[in-house]
Amino acid sequence: MPLKNSTQMNVSIKIIVPGSFVTGRISPTKGEGLTKVKKRIPEIILQNGKRQEMAFTEALDAASDFDIVFKGANIINYSRNKATVFTGSPTGGTLGHILRRMKSDKFRLIVPVGLEKNSSTDLLQLVNKPQRKFRTIGKKIPKLRLVPGELFTEIEAIRQFADVEVTQIGSGGIAGAEGAVVLAIRGEEDEVHKALKIIKKVQGEPAFK
Repeated sequence: MPLKNSTQMNVSIKIIVPGSFVTGRISPTKGEGLTKVKKRIPEIILQNGKRQEMAFTEALDAASDFDIVFKGANIINYSRNKATVFTGSPTGGTLGHILRRMKSDKFRLIVPVGLEKNSSTDLLQLVNKPQRKFRTIGKKIPKLRLVPGELFTEIEAIRQFADVEVTQIGSGGIAGAEGAVVLAIRGEEDEVHKALKIIKKVQGEPAFK
């Protein structure tokens, strides 16, 4: 989706099979999860709207202030525009590669993330707590690191297409809607209808398998 105040492009890329592009995840403790997807795909690199077959680190090295890097998160504090991610690799994983290059490069880092991960926790305080003694069931917890990017949630996505005010007014659900969020959209009638039209187009996306 084109971002406001950024270069617009026509992206010609095949639809990603849900579950095929997952470089890290939290899944049920019993079973592996996402077992029906046979082919996994690595990081996706786009240049002028076309996918490029190149390593992620190579793309970062070639990035400039006209480029955008997307990196997800495990938890966010929306009101403070903060996000953190788990890193199990001693070198920092994907985020480690990004942070090392951000010191010298000017590319824009955006954090696409769902509001189901929103929390009131002070994330800066959280990442500064000693983590060596934290444990999950049977193993140590991955290291928590701040992602110094711009949050891009359902709120920002809707506001790309309509001049409306969007507020999260509910979270959670049952029968498959456990990760749902409820949003209130306010604005001029035609702008609200514009937003609802876009939402209806993307509703019903297939679940991960």
